[in-house]
Amino acid sequence: MKSILRIALLLLSVVLMSSQASATCTCEIAPGNAQPIIVTLKNYLNLQVPEPTTASSCHQACINAMQPPPDKLTMATIACSSSVPNGTNIRAFSRNLNPLTGQNYYLEAGYIGKLVNTPAVTTTSMVCPTSWYSNAPSAQLGGATTDGRCKKQAGTLSLPPPLNGTQIQGIVWGFTWGNEVWAYSSATNGGAPTQHTTTTPAVCAIQ
Repeated sequence: MKSILRIALLLLSVVLMSSQASATCTCEIAPGNAQPIIVTLKNYLNLQVPEPTTASSCHQACINAMQPPPDKLTMATIACSSSVPNGTNIRAFSRNLNPLTGQNYYLEAGYIGKLVNTPAVTTTSMVCPTSWYSNAPSAQLGGATTDGRCKKQAGTLSLPPPLNGTQIQGIVWGFTWGNEVWAYSSATNGGAPTQHTTTTPAVCAIQ
């Protein structure tokens, strides 16, 4: 009976030693709650983990490896390519895998920063010639016009003027304002707006 007990204890000690030796520890970057993992930092950080590996020793090893912190640009590039949303808080977590239960133990090991992940934005506008005013939303020399029209003073009236905004040839040619005569732009009078396209570049960074 005693020999059987000794064998059982010996087998138990072998199992425990094996489980301790095969326990794994990684330091990972993740948004907020440790899932999903953005990148495992074993390729970026040199983890020095004492044996046997436990959740506590793994956590401390990850904290130590985070000093100095990993390159933020590298981490941001990986996060953006993984479609992590703009404004996400990026943190480091230690992950200790228990080989007996298969359970991962996550502990926060450091705050990296907030992710800025905004796409490139392309806008197209119609811009009036420098000597013509935009018609809408406001009159600006050489400004962008939202209704596709530009306007320019063409002359003045010597007779008593009509009401402000009186259209000339319907809404085709122009209008009066006080004693001023204003012409709308056309393809033949040199006032037609031109299309301008501007692109705001994408931003990917950790602040």
